Amino acid sequence: MQKMLLLLLLLFGQQLAAQSLSLYEDLKRGPYTVGFQIQDKLDETRYFRPYWGKQNKEVLARPLQIAIWYPAKFNKEKKCSLEEYLLSASSLENRQFNKILNNYVLIDLYNQSHIDSTLFQKYLNYPLESQEGVQAAEGTFPLVLYAPGASMHWYDNFLLAEFLASHGYVVMACQSKSLGSPMMSMNWEGMESQTRDLEFMWGMAHEFDFIDTRRVNTVGRSWGAIAAALFGMRNKTTQSISSLDGTLSYNAMLLMENSPYPGGKYIKQAIYLAVGKNRPEGATPIDRKNYFEDVVFADAYQNEFDHMPHTSFSSFYLIFHYLANRNQDEEFKNRLIQGYHQYLKNQLGFLDHYNKGKNWTKSLMDGSTLRAKEASQQALPNYQDFTFVLQESGIQEAIKLYEYTAHQDSDYAQKDLFSASYLNAYAYKLKRLGLIKQSILSLEFAVSVFNANANLYDSLGEMYLLDGQKEKAIHNYRQSLKLNPENENARQIIEKLKG
Repeated sequence: MQKMLLLLLLLFGQQLAAQSLSLYEDLKRGPYTVGFQIQDKLDETRYFRPYWGKQNKEVLARPLQIAIWYPAKFNKEKKCSLEEYLLSASSLENRQFNKILNNYVLIDLYNQSHIDSTLFQKYLNYPLESQEGVQAAEGTFPLVLYAPGASMHWYDNFLLAEFLASHGYVVMACQSKSLGSPMMSMNWEGMESQTRDLEFMWGMAHEFDFIDTRRVNTVGRSWGAIAAALFGMRNKTTQSISSLDGTLSYNAMLLMENSPYPGGKYIKQAIYLAVGKNRPEGATPIDRKNYFEDVVFADAYQNEFDHMPHTSFSSFYLIFHYLANRNQDEEFKNRLIQGYHQYLKNQLGFLDHYNKGKNWTKSLMDGSTLRAKEASQQALPNYQDFTFVLQESGIQEAIKLYEYTAHQDSDYAQKDLFSASYLNAYAYKLKRLGLIKQSILSLEFAVSVFNANANLYDSLGEMYLLDGQKEKAIHNYRQSLKLNPENENARQIIEKLKG
């Protein structure tokens, strides 16, 4: 039976000429040919267990099949089709675990009850924009890391990837899966796994001389939007974050509220949220607060579409759920295509604005809105910034960073930049290196911030004594004793110095 279905697929492919199916109409494609390649990688820093049983004793590296769309030089090579995307999408896992044949994926899709088989085959044969293995265009291009919805593969938004590549972006994507399964686990472990996959791809991007890895952006759909945001919050070089009807706009705080990044105040890159309002009755309400209204350190945009269902922000599901659906009327299908095209235009405008400094002309249609708010506060340095400057540039530059931060928010500077114990330990490190003057400067700075800390004054007294400044040593030991009358060390040293 399966062989017969596969034969039918092949016959349809030969008999039905590919035609214009409205996938690219009304879109201004960019000046570049779109190159495409797939690379099979193993992340040796993480294990991956495909199934339970005797074979589970073998620890296997995490397999990542990474799709790359990129600006390419013009050529006349054959363009890829959706069918070719689907057939190649699971090859790494099939080779490694020998679980299924690629063709079964198509057979399963083809036999869904809602599918118009003739129309679906036309979409499978539709010539897309990408050409496999062609030479990259000259120059360097910003990077977009794409995080698919839960358990989806890299082809989740192939039209978006091709569209952006034609306009001068490199797009990289891999399957959304959990730590030890091809299916995504909807918890922190799953989110962390997908975020690390994005970071793996970013590291891999450094192997290509046509990728500008300093201009990295994340785009995530549905569950993948959390990983896109988490990547941005963890990596400061991120230019922008985009969410396609993502969990960020619904119930992300169920997962994030107890994380190190609870809410929009940790977003420090421009963020664009596309939201579909065509949702079932009783669905989780749209959250406009945590990752839009609460974003204060970056520009934020909320683009809402009255008629767009959740899965229509994926080009694969746009076809599979709606355009090839025998039960959907043409007017609704055309409306979805218009909405998806409008989203693509706004996504490109957003990326161009924050990567290339271009003006963004917002695209709107009936039933859509786009709210924008500029950053209301400047992001302040944090503990990592302070310690980096201290270790790399010394105490004088660290003091300047503190003074700048305290001028903006003195309470934040005292609480979040460093601790008394950290600077005390740093001063003793300088002492061991024989840098007594620098140690004194560090502790003088520390007691100016933490003027009720007896231990800091005791340490400063010790450094002054080592530097031969007896009176200043006595003064600081007395201050330590005043704050902590039980400091017998300070008492004994004062008596010895006075005697």
